[in-house]
Amino acid sequence: MTEIPPNIAEELSDPMPKQKIWDNGLFIFLLLGNIVLGIIIWYLVRILSVQIPQVFVQMPYQPANIVVDANNLKGKMNPFWLGFAQGGEEFGGMLESTVGKMKALRPSYIRMDHIFDDDYYAVVSGSSGNLSFDFSKLDVQVDAILAMGAKPFFSLGYMPKALADSKIDAPRNWDDWQSLVRATVEHYSGKAGKNISGVYYEVWNEPDLESFGKWTRGGDKNYLTLYENAARGAQTAKDVNSFFIGGPATTDLYRNWTMDLYNFCGSHGLRLDFLSWHSYTTDVSRYSGYIADLYSWFGTSPMPRLVISEWGPTPEKSNSYSGIFAATHAFAAVRQLLDLVNLTTVFEIKDGPGQGNSGWGLLSHDTAGLTTKPRYQAFSWLAQVQGERIYMTGEGSNVTGWGTRDGDKITVYLVNYGPGAASEAVPVEITGLSDGNWDVMREVMFGSKSSESASAVSGSIKTTLDLGSNQVGRVVLTKI
Repeated sequence: MTEIPPNIAEELSDPMPKQKIWDNGLFIFLLLGNIVLGIIIWYLVRILSVQIPQVFVQMPYQPANIVVDANNLKGKMNPFWLGFAQGGEEFGGMLESTVGKMKALRPSYIRMDHIFDDDYYAVVSGSSGNLSFDFSKLDVQVDAILAMGAKPFFSLGYMPKALADSKIDAPRNWDDWQSLVRATVEHYSGKAGKNISGVYYEVWNEPDLESFGKWTRGGDKNYLTLYENAARGAQTAKDVNSFFIGGPATTDLYRNWTMDLYNFCGSHGLRLDFLSWHSYTTDVSRYSGYIADLYSWFGTSPMPRLVISEWGPTPEKSNSYSGIFAATHAFAAVRQLLDLVNLTTVFEIKDGPGQGNSGWGLLSHDTAGLTTKPRYQAFSWLAQVQGERIYMTGEGSNVTGWGTRDGDKITVYLVNYGPGAASEAVPVEITGLSDGNWDVMREVMFGSKSSESASAVSGSIKTTLDLGSNQVGRVVLTKI
C-alpha cells in the first residue's frame, strides 16, 4: 500500500506543512498578531459591549442520486470486513456453540484474546527457564475457528503466573516470553503442529489502557521491549508456514505509538507485518480519516498491512448493539474503508452470560438462546458481496454505498446513515447493460422486498429504492 488512494489524496495535499512555520520569523509574527487580535476583541466585547456575531457554515443537505456503470470495473472486492473477534466474556469454551451461525457469515479470521491467561486456557506451567506448554484447551477453540472456515488471529496476552507477578505485568525474564511466543507460533503455524498458514499474531491487546497494563514506549514497562521479544521469539520459530506478526492494538490510532513502533522495528531488524488499532466511533468518516493520517505520517515510507482488530459504534456495552443502528453502522463503516485496509475484526461474536440487551455480540449468549441480532443480519448481507466493484457516482450527505458485478448479476448496496438522516426515495440508475430483460429486485433490510422485470433502454435501467433513516438496502439486477 505505497500508492495514495485517490479519495484521500486531496486531504493530504497541504500547501504549508505545520513544521515549516518554525523555519523563519513567520511564527513570531503570527503569535503577536493573534495576541493583538485577542486584545481588540476583548476590548470591543467587555468595554464597548459590542455584539460579535457568530457565523456557522452548514453545508446544504445533498440527497443521493445513484448512477453505476456496470461496464466500468474497479477491481475485485476484498472482503476485509469478514474478520470477527471474541473477547474474554467467560472462562472456558466460548466459540463451539457459534460454529453453525458463524460459518454462514463466511469468516476469514477469528481474533481471540486472553490466550495465555491461566484462568482461560492454562497454556503455561513450570518456572523460569523450565517452562512447559499445553495448548490442548486453546486447541478446542482453534478447532471451532477452523470448523467455521476461518483462521485464528491471536492477541498475544496476557501473562501467565509462571512468567509474571500479574496478568498485566512485564515478565520477570524476557527469555521466557520469547520461548512462549516461539512455542505458540510453532504449534499453530508449524508444519509439525496445526499446520495453519497465514495466522496473525498481535502483540498484546490495548497496551495503552490501564486495565491492560498501561504500557509505555520507554522506562521499565516498555511496550517496545515487549514487542521486540515477541518478534524475536516468532522469528526463531522452526519449520513454520507463513504468518503475520504486528501490533500495537491500541485503543485508537495514535501517531506516537504507531511511528515509535515502526521506527523501532526498522532500527532493530524486527518484523512488523501489520499495524493494528481499535476504533469505536459513530462518526464513520473517521475510518477513512485514519488512512489519511497514516499516509501523512509515513510520507514515502512503505506501510505494513493495516488491521483494525476491534471496531464498533461504542466501546461501552450498550443497547445500541441489539438494534438496527448497529447494523447500519457496520455497513456505513465498511463503505468508508473500501480498498483502504487489509483486515478488520469486528467486536464481538457472542455476548457474555447475563448481559441482557447490552452486550457487544452479534449473537446473544447461549443462556439467552444464542439468538442473532440485527448486526448479524448486516454481516449476512456483507458475506454475500462478491465479484468486482463497479464505478458509482451520486452518493449524498447520508446515503452512501457501492456497486458490484458478478457475471450477469449487478448489485447496488446503499446505507442511509448519519446525523439527522431523513428518509429518501433514492434514484438508482444502472448503465452499461446488455439488451434484453432483467429481473430488478429491491430490498430493505428488515423492511420491504419487491421485484419486477425490466428491459434495458439504451443500456440503462432506472429504479428507486426507498430508504428510511438508518436503513440498509440493495438493488439487484439479474439477467433473465
